[in-house]
Parts: sequence; C-alpha cells; structure tokens
Amino acid sequence: MDLALDTIDNETYSAADFNKNSASWIAEHRTALECDLCHNQAFFRKASVSGQAACFGARPHAEGCERATHSSEESERAEALEKYVLENPGGHFELKFTLPKPPSNKTPVTGLVGGGAENKAGKFIKWGKRQESSSSIQARQILINLATSEKYRQSTQTISTPKSGGKVQICDYFIPFLDASEGDAGKERGYWGTITKVYPDEGITWLNTGFPRHMSIVLKDEVRDDLIEAYGLNGVEDLIGAYVLLVGELKVSAAAKKYMRPPAARNFALYIPKEN
Repeated sequence: MDLALDTIDNETYSAADFNKNSASWIAEHRTALECDLCHNQAFFRKASVSGQAACFGARPHAEGCERATHSSEESERAEALEKYVLENPGGHFELKFTLPKPPSNKTPVTGLVGGGAENKAGKFIKWGKRQESSSSIQARQILINLATSEKYRQSTQTISTPKSGGKVQICDYFIPFLDASEGDAGKERGYWGTITKVYPDEGITWLNTGFPRHMSIVLKDEVRDDLIEAYGLNGVEDLIGAYVLLVGELKVSAAAKKYMRPPAARNFALYIPKEN
C-alpha cells in the first residue's frame, strides 16, 4: 500500500515521502505506523535492488479494509484451498524442511522451506486430486497457505514432524506470533506472522513481531548470516514485512518475555509477497 499513518506525528505519509527521511528518522518512525484506514499495525519496506519501490504494508488489515489487497495468484490459491479443506477434512501431512540454498562450506541440511526464495506464491500444485495421494508438504507451502486463507488457518487437517508428538490439527499447531502465550511454551509448534522491526545487538539480532508484550525471535550472528545467504536476502532488514514461519519451542524469560532462539536457519520458512 502507498499510504500509512505515522502515530508519532499523526501524519499520513506516502511511501515515497517517508523514504526521503534520514535513516535514523525512519528507524524511529517505522515502528509507529498504522494503516490509515483500519489502523492495524503497519510496516515500511525500503526499495529493493530488484527494482521494487519503497512501500507500506499491514498484515493483517482489519476485515473489509479497502487497503487489503491480494495478487490474482494468491486469490486463486485461497479459493482452491478453501474448496480443498472443505472437501478433505481428514487429510494428514508430514511437514518437510528444505532450505532453498544450503549455507556455504557446510554439509547440506534438511531445513525449512522449499520451492525457492522467489517472491511469487509459487505454482499451485499441492492441492486437488494429486494431493490426495501425497502425505508431505513443504514448510514454505504451508506458510503461503496460512498467509492467504483464513479457512486453512482453521483447518482440522493434521500435521506431524519428528518432534511434534504425533498428529496435531493445523488450527492448533500453527500459532500467529501475536497470539503466542506462556501456555504455549515447552511444546513444538509452528509460529508465524510478519516481522515489524530488526534490532541488532552484540552477537545477536532481535526480530520483533509486534509490541513488547508479543514474542520476539533471537538470532545468533551465525544463524542470521545463514538465513540471509539461504534466501538470497540483501540483509536482515529484508525480513521486515516478510511472512515468517518458525518451528520450535517458545520460551519465557524470568521477566515474562516470550521469545524463540532458533538453533539454525533450517527452522525458518520465508514468504515475501510483492506489494501492490
């Protein structure tokens, strides 16, 4: 989207005008953005080297917000998903993890995501008649499904991983970042949503998913660098506004801060849709 409300100075900016400010000003103001119509939390993404202009986004917008848009490919995917979930309520899938590019000078590992790191939703091949004989699905496909379909997020189809403890319903296994609670700690789940802020610290990088009360992700420098390389990112700031799926156990600090500290880039799946 091209417009967003800056709640610090109570002014609505276009993405182009917001981008004209200094780096320090942008760093302060980009965490105070809202959709100017529905007032859900928004983010700012700088112009990319691939040619995509600076833009705002909000994920999700409030239901019915005029700023909420989906590509035709995503809309087609959502429609097919909703039909499939309705017609195949008892489906079960094994969650597969495959990095698009193994980190350099390391033994290839099985990690999250498949199908490449491109921005497109990807050819829609995991549903329909052929899917009925398939018992596995790549994590990136799961993430795109979660991002595009509310009915998929509510699905009672089941998923399993080697550490999940058996079959878990999709609606129970995948938890939005903003809904993570202390009660979720200690069991493997898939946490997903968007990154709103990146904060480098000594030897680590914090990825914020919302306000301080919401969960954060702590990346060791090695994991951060592997993630950047595996997905062909220009830097960790490319994660701002991206959809992220992170599989693992939520932890809660003595100060009641919810966080995850993934041991490797293979725990991640990324999906960066093109903004309209």
